[in-house]
Amino acid sequence: MIKRFIRIEGYLGEIISQLQCAFEMAPNYFSESASLSLALALGCERLLAAAMPIKFMAHQWKIAYAASVVAWTIPILDCSTMLIVMNLSPSKMVNFCTSAMAVTKDFDLVQQIEKDFLTVAIIITYTSVLLTINVQLKVAKRKNQHSVSVMKKNLQLKMIRILIAIAFMYLCLQMAPRIGLVIIAKLPQEQRIKIGPIFRMLMALNSGIHFFVYLSTSTDFKDAFWRTIGKKKSSKNTTITVRSIR
Repeated sequence: MIKRFIRIEGYLGEIISQLQCAFEMAPNYFSESASLSLALALGCERLLAAAMPIKFMAHQWKIAYAASVVAWTIPILDCSTMLIVMNLSPSKMVNFCTSAMAVTKDFDLVQQIEKDFLTVAIIITYTSVLLTINVQLKVAKRKNQHSVSVMKKNLQLKMIRILIAIAFMYLCLQMAPRIGLVIIAKLPQEQRIKIGPIFRMLMALNSGIHFFVYLSTSTDFKDAFWRTIGKKKSSKNTTITVRSIR
């Protein structure tokens, strides 16, 4: 009876340690997943705006709302999966969760595959947007449609700025944990316990900045995104009908 109690106590302690580590890592995984899924959703919104501007203006609020729901759903599912996998898989964590990437190998593989898939999808989506704009720009010039040509040129420049922001922020997001892991690996065990949680919060902050850079690139998308958590659409934005295809 005593041995069984000790065994159960040890098992519960391991589960508690796994859950504690999972909840400590959750902000970073959620922010990183949210930033990528938001970039993909925003890219899809821009692709529709470029390819079908008239239909997009007629249904822009519905499209933005659907995109915002998708951008919320992916990171929530991703974070929930992390909690489940870390609870069910054998413990492969560094003691006290001191590693910046202290997760099970199974989830780490799934997370990397998902990130690679989202990154490729983002590249394809934004490339499609730029190609669509270029084709429309050539057609407008050939037909001497000066106003359409200027509008498409402005949209093209905006897309290039968004792509530069995405590339820069994603590079920072990828470099931060790698640099931190090198620094933490060279520290004594006692200092790792103290510095590990601080570094993880810095990673979460980095991911959060990455996330809000995307969020600020589209007014319609931003309104729809906040609408999903209960905020109402402002009356100012309802009067603007051409903003989404600028």
